[in-house]
Amino acid sequence: MADKLNISSFLRNEKNETSLAKIALSLAIADDQIDSEITEHFKSLSYRCVITRAGGRGDNFTYKLFRNILAAAENAEVISRNPENEYTVYRSVQNVVTQITDSMENICGGGVKIGIASKGSHFAIALYGTVGIPGLNVDREILAMDVQYFSLKS
Repeated sequence: MADKLNISSFLRNEKNETSLAKIALSLAIADDQIDSEITEHFKSLSYRCVITRAGGRGDNFTYKLFRNILAAAENAEVISRNPENEYTVYRSVQNVVTQITDSMENICGGGVKIGIASKGSHFAIALYGTVGIPGLNVDREILAMDVQYFSLKS
């Protein structure tokens, strides 16, 4: 059965269009050994994309997420360098942090793989990884994503 599945069908939304959110999610959850391959595949379909990682604890984690996502997106030319696009990244990071925040945020640490994708004026990020209390083996898997439509400027 698995050999009959077509991966592109999983990436389609209800309008039968390729979903930018699903591309970012695919980048975040892909096995580390195929990072280059999956990134190149989506680039061949005219998506701008990159994979990065971040880890930290408390407010430091949020700062590292923003810094790593912004730097990776600009360096890989997923977004153009300008204040409007930096604000788009800031809003996306703020939205995903809200999704993964809990009452133990200040003592929790985390490590995530981040998929970043854009096409035209649309921008998406997805995070996959773990958060927990360092040293106690109390980790939980997290998955969060955000899409900003009509937000990027060239």
